[in-house]
Amino acid sequence: MVQMIISAPGEQPLPAVAWNYEEVKAEVEASLAQYKDRAYTPETICGAKADRAALNKLADVLAAKRREVKAQYLAPYENFERQCKEVEGMIAAASKAIDAQVKEFEGVEKERKRGTIIEIYQSIAGELVAMVPPAAVWNPKWLNKTYSIDAIRMELEATVQRIHESMETIRQSCGQDAPACLDVYLNDGLSLSAAIRKHQQLEHIRQQEAARPVAPEQLVGFRCQLTGETPVAPPAATENAAEATPPIELYMDFRVYYTRKAVLDSLKKFLVENHIKFGRVPYTQEK
Repeated sequence: MVQMIISAPGEQPLPAVAWNYEEVKAEVEASLAQYKDRAYTPETICGAKADRAALNKLADVLAAKRREVKAQYLAPYENFERQCKEVEGMIAAASKAIDAQVKEFEGVEKERKRGTIIEIYQSIAGELVAMVPPAAVWNPKWLNKTYSIDAIRMELEATVQRIHESMETIRQSCGQDAPACLDVYLNDGLSLSAAIRKHQQLEHIRQQEAARPVAPEQLVGFRCQLTGETPVAPPAATENAAEATPPIELYMDFRVYYTRKAVLDSLKKFLVENHIKFGRVPYTQEK
């Protein structure tokens, strides 16, 4: 690389601007003395405006000369600055081209490492991968060069063990709510506390329902939800009814489709708690 040599001004400071500073300053001070402590009256206010205009004109003359000298001093630097920026741009363009290749290479390396990590997780997790995909346990820092594969493997082993332990805790602690709580655990950031809270909420709801009597219309609504029937309003009672008609025991057949035994257990519990008789319907082949 060619060494940059500054021949002018080099290490020597720029020459000072030589002008009759003391003379101009003394003359201005003498001129300004006449305005000191001057008080203007309504009759002399026009003279005040003339004085102000004269002072502003003097200041403008000085400012114009200052800008002229500044431009003379800056002209060499501005040309030097423009030339430096041109060369800097050439260097930046070359560096950008190299940077693009570096980033492309680093991207390929990260994708290769990502694939290795996923393979490690799949080998450790086994069937758990279907419920907990790699994205659910992913740590972005794993792609850093300083993060070794051995360290990542240890973290994945600990994570998989924790997930298995948490799922077993849910199965053992949440009873009939285990399927719902497992669903919360797997879809809410693998939070065991969230799954336990779900169980507590469902338990609280059941306690409230057990303490509250079930109205007949609620049973009708539940039956209609199961069968898809349209609820029918009960006939209005007649004022001239001689006596209450004893209730007629009715029955209906319907089929329940379910994918989890817990759903059938919940239905059976509801029927028992609300004193609804039920029994198995003889099997007939569905047409």
